[in-house]
Amino acid sequence: DGRIFFGGNRGFNVIDPGLIPLSGPGPKVSIDEIRVNSTRRALNRDEAGNSRSAIVLEYTDTLFEVDFSANSFSDPEKVTYAYKLSGINTDWIIGDDKHTAYFTTLPPGEYVLQLAAANTAGEWNWSGAELKVKKLPPPWLSGTAFFAYVVTVCLAAFFLLRRTRQKQIDALNARRELEEKVKERTAEL
Repeated sequence: DGRIFFGGNRGFNVIDPGLIPLSGPGPKVSIDEIRVNSTRRALNRDEAGNSRSAIVLEYTDTLFEVDFSANSFSDPEKVTYAYKLSGINTDWIIGDDKHTAYFTTLPPGEYVLQLAAANTAGEWNWSGAELKVKKLPPPWLSGTAFFAYVVTVCLAAFFLLRRTRQKQIDALNARRELEEKVKERTAEL
């Protein structure tokens, strides 16, 4: 009937293949490598050796790649991989043997890269791994730059209004002087 018996000094053990589950939950997903503009970035790891889940990209970083893998040792060639970058992808991108996620020219913002894998039985681990990605805006589009723009416009408006008001005051004073001179000359006649 397919059972295997093992004898020992305290009796025997029975292995029944019919009681062994053929598959379990989806495989654990881990990030292997991160490349930015084709240059490898070191993975930040904690004391337990797990990769930390955040990366900051400069505005000049145009190519972002993440290699990931799944711990499924029964038949690694038949593992199916998927990824999704929140804010960019609305659906999961699923590839049979594709375990690299590529992104080009990400707009500035904060994203979460979600990685998943399915074992040979097709059972998915949809919460496999996550990587927070922050793409910084160029300096001229940063919050500090916009603050400087607002301050500059306000100062320019203030000085323009001040100059206009000063010209009005000067014109009024010149008119009063002229009227005074006209009165003096009229009185002399």
